[in-house]
Amino acid sequence: MGPAWCAYRAFYQFKRRAGLLQRDSPAKPWEQWPYPGAQDASPPTSSSRRPGIWLSEPERAVAEAKEIERGAFLLFGHHWVEAGCPPDWHVNPLTGRRLRSDLHWSALEDLDSAQGDIKYVWELSRFRWALVLAAADRQDGDPRWGELFWRLWEDWRDRNPPNLGPNWMCGQEVALRLIALVQAFHQFSGHRASTARRVESLRSALAVHGSRIEANIDYAISQCNNHGISEAAGLLTAGLECAWHPDSTRWVRQGCRVLEEEILRQFYTDGSYVQHSLVYERLALEDCLWALEVAGCHGLGLSPVISTRLEQACRFLEHLIEPQTGHVPNYGANDGSYVFGAAVADPADFRPIVKALKRALGLPDGGGHARASGSVTELRRRTLVAAEGGYYSLPGTTSWAMVRCHSYRHRPSQADMLHLDLWVGRRNLLADSGTYSYNAPAPWGRYFASTAAHNTVEVDEQDQMERGPRFLWFHWTRSRVLECSTSAASPVQIWSGEHEGYCRLTNPVRHRRRILRCGDRWCIVDDLAAEGRHRFVLRWHLDDDDWIRDTNGVLAQDSRWRLELASPADAELHVYRGQTVPRLEGWSSRCYGVRQERAVLLATVDAPGPVRFITFVYPLDGAAAPELELERVVFPGEAPQRIDLLPAPDSKPTQ
Repeated sequence: MGPAWCAYRAFYQFKRRAGLLQRDSPAKPWEQWPYPGAQDASPPTSSSRRPGIWLSEPERAVAEAKEIERGAFLLFGHHWVEAGCPPDWHVNPLTGRRLRSDLHWSALEDLDSAQGDIKYVWELSRFRWALVLAAADRQDGDPRWGELFWRLWEDWRDRNPPNLGPNWMCGQEVALRLIALVQAFHQFSGHRASTARRVESLRSALAVHGSRIEANIDYAISQCNNHGISEAAGLLTAGLECAWHPDSTRWVRQGCRVLEEEILRQFYTDGSYVQHSLVYERLALEDCLWALEVAGCHGLGLSPVISTRLEQACRFLEHLIEPQTGHVPNYGANDGSYVFGAAVADPADFRPIVKALKRALGLPDGGGHARASGSVTELRRRTLVAAEGGYYSLPGTTSWAMVRCHSYRHRPSQADMLHLDLWVGRRNLLADSGTYSYNAPAPWGRYFASTAAHNTVEVDEQDQMERGPRFLWFHWTRSRVLECSTSAASPVQIWSGEHEGYCRLTNPVRHRRRILRCGDRWCIVDDLAAEGRHRFVLRWHLDDDDWIRDTNGVLAQDSRWRLELASPADAELHVYRGQTVPRLEGWSSRCYGVRQERAVLLATVDAPGPVRFITFVYPLDGAAAPELELERVVFPGEAPQRIDLLPAPDSKPTQ
């Protein structure tokens, strides 16, 4: 992150404690924010086309709107809570704790363990429910959806004076609420419930949101994450939709500038994303999709240079999308963000955003929402080499793998280098454990980001990097790719890479992983070069099938796949599911805030280095299993494939 970042954060904390943030974002009642022009009852754009992103299934939107009407709200796309209609906007629905709403947002803490995870408070105030009501109105035109929208909005407005309380703390949350408000307002602007008084109050509120974003957008930019893109899109929206406001021209200009700068900074040239998270990349792309939409409605075009970068991001994700479900590896931080996916069948489906963005960019295969395009299937058959972001995929016949090998230049998310995801059709056979919660009590708060929660090797019960406060890591991992055969058509495909995360130990360790693929048979070779004695633990986090422990490995209960440890012979093998003591083992989180038991195979060696683990994963479909012949792996068949392993590493991990 560097000295400049540390200096800025120190200065920001000074501004916070000195009350300068309160000066820049004053807490004044709504009535003290009058703007000339806000009384105009017409929709806030002169364009004949109303901006809106409708990645939803209409019949589901109507069903969910009925639930909202009775007081049930869907959080993070999966978690229903009975919150009332209207809800208490400051209560954490999990803990029942009510956050203070009479303090300036800068005086509140977002990671206060006593209040629980603040995302559960913020989620209702992202106004996803407003998008659901708007989508329901598009489907059946029932006037009660418009009246419900206004009733909920007015209650929120009355209970959330500008810059007071938790719902003004985060500029990104403000921006996402602003974007949702604009979409819903355009849908309901012609309804009989949209009186002149209501329209005036909402238009004035859009300007207040714009002022809040502008006052603190530098903080979002300093984070180099999707907050900057969200807030830039929000500021651009405020400027375009509030043309009557004296600051609108500046908001548009600043929003465009920051948006383009952040897109070029945050999306790597290979299409991967700076936050090392597929869900966060989707959120950033949704922001970009909205910016293209609202700018187009106002006759404003964004710089062509960003189109190429966004196209690369679409192609990158298409490589990692499972075509039948739209799912991707549960890799990196996953907080359930799905801004425009109101009332979708599956919030984990990445196909709608990719297809909608391609359509907005004028790319082929951008039509429709629900089905994956043929291009996804074609790309799945090719090797992905995203060297700048450190993502590599190897396609088999019916299976495919993703592996990570990256030297961090931007803030890491999880300690997961050389993590391997293995997929067989819809099945995520070897999977990432997920995220669970950003503010969970011990020991859960650190487990899901740890090395132990990933399919890689842990040394001496330590993470590959040193964990810092909040979301920080120290001693960022350095890695390099050693070999990468890109032809999926060749009988055998080979990839190898290594990382130096454990070279910081008193007795350094270097981890090298080599992946061999022949058809759908896989061999993973993990070499640990080390001096001195260490405790090495190789983990394989398995899918939800019931796995049966047998000799040297595990067998899926459906008897279709087997994972076998071929070496070393003295490794201790254990299968855990839902263990809490002495350490957490066998847990996963597919959705934010939800954890469930899942089998994990541990292979443990307590010995001096070097150590070599060899793992076979193969289908039990009649094809011969891989074999180990001394320093050679053999894939039997009509044309046997024999691959000499790299020489075992010596005991010295450094060059």
